[in-house]
Amino acid sequence: DTRDLIRQSSTSIVSSSPERVREELLATLAARGARDSIRLMDDLGLLSVLIPEIDASRGVTQPKAHHYYDVFNHLVEAVGFVEVLLDSEPNGGIVHEMMPRFDGMTEYFSSYATDMHSRLTLLKLTGLLHDIGKPATKSIEQSGRVRFFEHSTVGEEMAKVVLRRMRFGRSGVSMTGAMIRHHLRPRQMAARNEMPTNRAIHRYFRDVGNVALDTLYLNMADFLAAKGPDLTRDDMARGSKVISHILKVGQNIEHVTKPRRSHPRVLLDGNDIMREFGLSPGPKIGDVLSVVGEAEATGKVNTIEEAVRLATQYLESEDGGA
Repeated sequence: DTRDLIRQSSTSIVSSSPERVREELLATLAARGARDSIRLMDDLGLLSVLIPEIDASRGVTQPKAHHYYDVFNHLVEAVGFVEVLLDSEPNGGIVHEMMPRFDGMTEYFSSYATDMHSRLTLLKLTGLLHDIGKPATKSIEQSGRVRFFEHSTVGEEMAKVVLRRMRFGRSGVSMTGAMIRHHLRPRQMAARNEMPTNRAIHRYFRDVGNVALDTLYLNMADFLAAKGPDLTRDDMARGSKVISHILKVGQNIEHVTKPRRSHPRVLLDGNDIMREFGLSPGPKIGDVLSVVGEAEATGKVNTIEEAVRLATQYLESEDGGA
């Protein structure tokens, strides 16, 4: 059977270039249904080959009062909840119905992040890695309390190793690391059942920088994956309340919203095109920008992935006609 053949040859993927491995993983995450695709990759033995660091999370139990899944399944479910939270197509569930939103959210998460992929795709990857530091930091106190002390810091460094091995760009490594380092912070800025102060929120946006908004949704996906099938409407309301409040205050912080509104980032710029296609500066770059820019303006392309495909088609047609 085909699956058995893939399992038997799964280790051969390491002979592929790191860039090819990175692109295949990102393409999988960029597509809808990423959680199920990750499950399939795991079933075929591919996930362990791509990210061997994730194997330590299998069977690592977490406090039942707060977590439905072990660490490994929590990571996979977090990918799914990132997608449910930010999917442009309503799925009818309470998550999509009650999720926190901000102006320009769809455009923001479809904008460029790194390595020719969007913020949404990078956020799914970060969801898969966000608790990767838990197995190495698990301890059980005399009282029986389970702790994962400094797992965010340890996880940040582990994730950076994974991304550097796959030859991610510096921005992708930095963004993913920052999201993992700060992923607990949105719910740690105030006591339980209280809202963080405006001062605390201002410091959050200042410290977390260009992934502050992304990290709010990573935190939300983390919360939802912890609840799993036990999620109730009351849970969703409570989980959304804090994030919605942070977003509301954040909208009034100039550096959070003004750059995004006043200077929307085009899907691809000249540097992206030169890096992706190995081109040197010249008229051809402008031609590609013109084609992609027009398609973006008319709504024919809306994501980084679509823009890259269009640019590839254009360059192939030009080369073929030369």
